[in-house]
Amino acid sequence: MKELLTVLMMFELVFVAMMLMEYCDFDSNLRAELQEQVANLTSEKATLEESYQRLNVSYHKLLKQYDDAIDELYECRHTKDAIPLNASYKRVMDFIRRDKTDQLEYDEDEFDCTDFTATLLKNALKEGIFGCPVYIMYPNAAHTIAAFPTSDRGIVYIEPQDDTEVVLEVGKSYNNLNYDYEFYIGYDDTIVKVVTFCGF
Repeated sequence: MKELLTVLMMFELVFVAMMLMEYCDFDSNLRAELQEQVANLTSEKATLEESYQRLNVSYHKLLKQYDDAIDELYECRHTKDAIPLNASYKRVMDFIRRDKTDQLEYDEDEFDCTDFTATLLKNALKEGIFGCPVYIMYPNAAHTIAAFPTSDRGIVYIEPQDDTEVVLEVGKSYNNLNYDYEFYIGYDDTIVKVVTFCGF
């Protein structure tokens, strides 16, 4: 009888030991899974912070370029050859076709979309055409293009990097709306908000 009790106790000890081992394995698996989630969230946080910093720099750069463009506009408007606030669509598009801004080279650090936009708008002012920057916000990025108020077609949006006349619609992909081919841009370009700096 003692031997049977001893065997039963040994079985119980083995069973408890197996349960403890299984629980420890489960616990270590859960711990590993949680550690992986924490690592992923930490990485995502760093990416979002980096994206925010880039957006902030781009936004302030755009505001500075906008202020410069407005200063130039007011300076031009006080001369005898005042610039109208809305040229005709034909005049705007003739200028866009002649302008060489789209032939400049893109550089993420030195000459990005805000620089393309500022250059196009300055060139337009020199030809007596008023335009303004447009800030397009995406979920984790942003883009800048130009807008030209016209006398016969309302505001016309131009992509300064390739002279495309574009349309903007919140909730839609910028590239899918405006280009009939797929290309990789590396981020979600769904339009979240559009800010037009025309000043009126």
